[in-house]
Amino acid sequence: MRENSRTPCLDGLRAVAIILVISNHLVHSSDMWIFNNPLSFVFSNGVLGVFLFFVVSGFIITRMLLAEHEEYGEIRIGAFYWRRAIRIVPVLYVYILSVALLESYTGIGVSAGSIVSAATFLQNVSPWADAWPFEHVWSLSVEEQFYLLWPLALSAALRRGRGTAILLAIVLIVVATASRMGLFVFAHSSFLERRVGVLSICRMDALMFGCLAALTMGMPLFERVYRWATRAVWLLPVVPVLVSGLLASAFGNYYTLSVGQAVDGACIVFFMTWLLRNPKSRTHAILNGRIMVHIGLVSYSLYIWQTYFLHRLNDGWSGSFPINLLVILLLAEASYWGIERPVRALRLRIENARGRTVLSTLTLAPSPRAVSSGLSRSP
Repeated sequence: MRENSRTPCLDGLRAVAIILVISNHLVHSSDMWIFNNPLSFVFSNGVLGVFLFFVVSGFIITRMLLAEHEEYGEIRIGAFYWRRAIRIVPVLYVYILSVALLESYTGIGVSAGSIVSAATFLQNVSPWADAWPFEHVWSLSVEEQFYLLWPLALSAALRRGRGTAILLAIVLIVVATASRMGLFVFAHSSFLERRVGVLSICRMDALMFGCLAALTMGMPLFERVYRWATRAVWLLPVVPVLVSGLLASAFGNYYTLSVGQAVDGACIVFFMTWLLRNPKSRTHAILNGRIMVHIGLVSYSLYIWQTYFLHRLNDGWSGSFPINLLVILLLAEASYWGIERPVRALRLRIENARGRTVLSTLTLAPSPRAVSSGLSRSP
């Protein structure tokens, strides 16, 4: 699986994730009844939206790395870092620059420390990350830290076999759950208490559920559990959307931080697998429809731009509904067509040029046999 290829229905899942995130921010920034009613958590569960992003990302990245390892016998770490950086950095840096320029006109309170924290993907750990326009960069920080460490860990684990990689993913899921609960119960630092939901060590289980699915899909144990879990496949999305929401409302973090995220992760993984294996289902058709796929394609740009216009502290005209939603949609389209696609095309041209250079070098270089023959004929 190459990074440039797209998997049917996964863009649709990204669309669901960004819709949940944007709806959640609308709930917190709008006084309209439609966004503030007892059932609003069903369609505005931003935590679930980010969780879904992480699971899908972990699955796609690990499957891609496994395919590369199978093709080349190794994971090309440098090439992976290059692809991820060129994918993530340009849009984010344009957003950071835009916010910094707005600071000179609006005085929204963006410090140099907050800009550096966002630009270096340390938003989730930095004590200077205090600017509200960059609040959402915590999730990008978690992803970038995952991109930095997971290929190295996976490459080392695969030298001992896939079983070691599977064990590593399981251990990290357990460590994340224990870390969340430990900080929630025992942390006496206000800084750590505020970071329980954003530290990589506390959020890596969502990514690892996707990684574990990519590592185990097709294995006998996975298939047995999958067959049992999909006997009532309609329950798989209902549990994280409705049941977990009700339990979280009743028990708060005692449910969410302990078993809640594990339950949601398992349900998402098996539902995602079912979607991949049932391309003729009605649900797959909806998620793979033109509108949902397009929302999924622009979901990164949507996520980058939405916080500034949906944050409750934006009390200007650009923060009022529905103007804020319209501006977000327009900026996301402009960002996707004006930044993401041109940068991707540039990356492909660079990689193709490198490939042609390597190929010409191999073609022009004399073979060892030819060198040997030439030496034997020399006087």
